[in-house]
Amino acid sequence: MPQFAKTSTAVFLTLLLSAGATFAAADDGLQSAMERFKTAFNRQDAAGVASVFLADGKLLAPGKPMLTGTEDIRAHWQGAFTAGV
Repeated sequence: MPQFAKTSTAVFLTLLLSAGATFAAADDGLQSAMERFKTAFNRQDAAGVASVFLADGKLLAPGKPMLTGTEDIRAHWQGAFTAGV
């Protein structure tokens, strides 16, 4: 195998393994966020559900325009909970 191919393979594997570690760390954060979302949703806590989103987070609810920001997202969930979701 030419030296370039060996180096390219080593670089690729290093990047792949680094990405795997990053994805695993991100997955822990996603699992935590999903647990917080689920707990807040089950309590019908609109502010708690919205807190899972970033300040400029987005939510595209069926049949609605794109919502941006935690306040709009909180209002959406409060409306949904009030409506019986």
